[in-house]
Amino acid sequence: EDDKSVSLYIDKIGDKEKRGKMYYKRALTVRDKYPKNALSYLQSMARFYKPELAYYHIGLIYSEKYSDYENSIKFLKKAVEIESKDPKTLEALGANFLELKPPKGEDKKIYVSNALKYLERAYKNSSDYKNKDVLCARLSQAYNLSENFTEALKYAEMSISISKIKPFGFGNLEKGKALINLGKKSEAKKYILEAQKDLTTRTEAEFWLNELGK
Repeated sequence: EDDKSVSLYIDKIGDKEKRGKMYYKRALTVRDKYPKNALSYLQSMARFYKPELAYYHIGLIYSEKYSDYENSIKFLKKAVEIESKDPKTLEALGANFLELKPPKGEDKKIYVSNALKYLERAYKNSSDYKNKDVLCARLSQAYNLSENFTEALKYAEMSISISKIKPFGFGNLEKGKALINLGKKSEAKKYILEAQKDLTTRTEAEFWLNELGK
C-alpha cells in the first residue's frame, strides 16, 4: 500500500528495461484504486520501456477514471506518434472524440469527423484485432452521428456477425438506430429489443423503444 516505498525500491533496479516493466506492473496493480499513483508510474515507465504503451494507458486512465477526454486525447496522440498503426490506440482516440462536448454554440461535427478519421485507421489495421466487434460498432455509432446511415448499417451488421457476445447490445443498438433513420422502423424494433437484453445498452434501447412507440 505504500507507493512511496515501492517507488524507492523500483528506482534501485539497475536494468532500465526491467525498471520500466516493473513500473508498468505496479501501475496496472494500483490503477483502479489509486489512478493518480498509476499515472505517476506510467510516466516513469515511459522513460525506460515502451512509451507508446505507457501513453496509451495514461490516456485510458484520464478517460475512464476522470472523464478528462482532452488529456486522454493528448496522451493517446503521443502514443500514435510512436506507433501509428496500433488499432487499440486509434480506436481509443476515436472513442474519446465521440465523448467530447463542444463549447456552447459550436457544432459537434468536427469531433465526429476526427473520430471517424481515427476509427477508420484502426479498422484498416484490425485484421488481428481482438476487439474488432466493438471497433465496428463504434464506427457505426460515428457514422450514425454523421448522418451517413448506410455506412452505419454496414458496420453495425459487421459488428453483430463477428461478435462472440450474444446479444451484442452495442451493435444491435446502432443497427436499430441506422434502420430508424433509413425509414425501416418495424425492422429496427427487432434490433432495439436485442439491445435491451444487454445491460450495457438497456437504458438507451428503452429510450429508442419509447420513441418508436410514439
